[in-house]
Amino acid sequence: MAETLDIVDEGMVPVCGSDLKDGNYKVNVRSSSGMFKITDCELTVRDGKMTAVMTMSGTGYSYVYMGTGAEAAAAPEASYIPYAANADGAHTFTVPVEALDKGISCAAFSKKKEKWYDRTLLFEAASVPASALAEGTVKTAADLGLKDGSYKVDAVLGGGSGRTTIESPAELIVKDGKLTARIIWSSNKYDFMVVDGETCYPVGDPVNKDGNSEFLIPVEVLDHAIQVKADTTAMSKPYLIDYTISFDSASIKPGSMELDYAEEFAVDYYDGNIAKITIADRTMWLKPDERPKNIYIASSSVMDYFLELDALDHAAMTGTPYAEWKIPEIRELVYNDKISFVGKYNAPDIEYILSEGCDLAIENTMIYHSPEILEELEAVGIPVLVERSSYEKTPLGRLEWIKLYGLLCGEEEKAEELFKGFEQKLGEIEDSIEASEGVHGSASNAYPAAAKATAVLTARPTAAYFYINTAGGVIVRDPGDYMIKMLETAGGRYVPEGLKAGSGSLTVDMESFYSAAKDADVLIYNGVIDEGTKTVADLIKKAPVLSGLKAVKEGRVYRTGDIVFQKSTGIPEMTEDMNTILYAKNKELKFFEKME
Repeated sequence: MAETLDIVDEGMVPVCGSDLKDGNYKVNVRSSSGMFKITDCELTVRDGKMTAVMTMSGTGYSYVYMGTGAEAAAAPEASYIPYAANADGAHTFTVPVEALDKGISCAAFSKKKEKWYDRTLLFEAASVPASALAEGTVKTAADLGLKDGSYKVDAVLGGGSGRTTIESPAELIVKDGKLTARIIWSSNKYDFMVVDGETCYPVGDPVNKDGNSEFLIPVEVLDHAIQVKADTTAMSKPYLIDYTISFDSASIKPGSMELDYAEEFAVDYYDGNIAKITIADRTMWLKPDERPKNIYIASSSVMDYFLELDALDHAAMTGTPYAEWKIPEIRELVYNDKISFVGKYNAPDIEYILSEGCDLAIENTMIYHSPEILEELEAVGIPVLVERSSYEKTPLGRLEWIKLYGLLCGEEEKAEELFKGFEQKLGEIEDSIEASEGVHGSASNAYPAAAKATAVLTARPTAAYFYINTAGGVIVRDPGDYMIKMLETAGGRYVPEGLKAGSGSLTVDMESFYSAAKDADVLIYNGVIDEGTKTVADLIKKAPVLSGLKAVKEGRVYRTGDIVFQKSTGIPEMTEDMNTILYAKNKELKFFEKME
């Protein structure tokens, strides 16, 4: 006798005929014995009842009986199920199926031995397509009303040897109504998975930070085991092993806000959809029915997010006076005292702020230079968020902060919609540049792909972004800064190169700057920081040596407009402006101006 196999996975839930739509379906069958091998099986569902035609690998059995061998021996011969030969001469048995994913006793009568052998069969629910399942038996994101974001869900792994496990609960990600699960194995030996014909590769390289193989896999529905294959390199040669994974919709709990680019804040959800907002080392708890209504927005760059969300009714106070506002809509509201100016960030009228029922203060990192104000606000019971969007490394990272402000004012769906628009616009700019360069298009094939891409990047126009401080030092941006990433998205190459990323703004001496920028195609001067330098003559007056720069000689010197750092959501349009500047296009600029 062959070894008896344990074919029922822990946690399997039987699937009855009433859970399936009427029809005929191919189904996989596990057998507890290698001597009773089923090569093909068709399941028929009619009116809640199931039967299956099993095609055998051999012709050694005359009958089967749905029960044990002892029961078969005691039963009348009329209750035996005889074989039928198909067109190829293979033996088939048509048997009733009590349920899928349930061990079913089946005795087989050997022709040669003339005795009954006990077998156990399991008809795999995972092999039945999700479309075969009756309405209401499985769940989708839409069925559950899941908004885009991250959730936790109990995950059950079946198949394999039983020695390997997956992390449960698993992360379930909802994006545009589609489900993706983060599968983390207890091993680091899996190099790819196959799910519904799609090959998925590890998220890490090749493992995650904890040393285990991690994958993002598509999930069509919940409450139905899906068949997957996973390739392991743990043995002498790679093996593609069959598994099933099921996700229990009843176990879903809020997880965290799905963020694709932003790294400077996080939102985790708890029971009751209570949100925990984390920015650096500061946290804030937010209940869905207690969103702030009278916010003191000391950070001027934040106000634009509220403007785009049409949520300025939440913005009661500002730390920027009327004369300093460059956004017309905000300027008018402050002028008419619809948004009250309550003093600069380092000297606010806290008594007035308190009297107005302020329930949240949003500061920028400058508040750390006046820690006593931060302490005083918190001492009177006003929670403080210190926003860090300008510390993001990518333009989309900064734009994604709109999701946080959408959460604060109950406009999550609008925030998501706006962000998708930002993402699409920047993607279109980048795609158009790459297409024109032929990196992904059908242009010159003179280079192999990698060499071609390098050659294209080297050929891109160069630009220096800087300003000169009162001491005569040149302040340049860190290459990892979001503003420099905008320049690169716009099709440019930043100089000076070779600076250490992550170091913020850097001060370099004039000689070093001149050497790096002498052949730059374009100069962009930070006119927001240095408002007094408006013309090329003003610039040369501050540093005569700059008259020798290529961009100065060719008249390609620009400055940022006054609105740049207040209009946070204008990044796509600013990137378009940069593209116009870099490629000398004849288009009107919205956020930059040429220095004559």
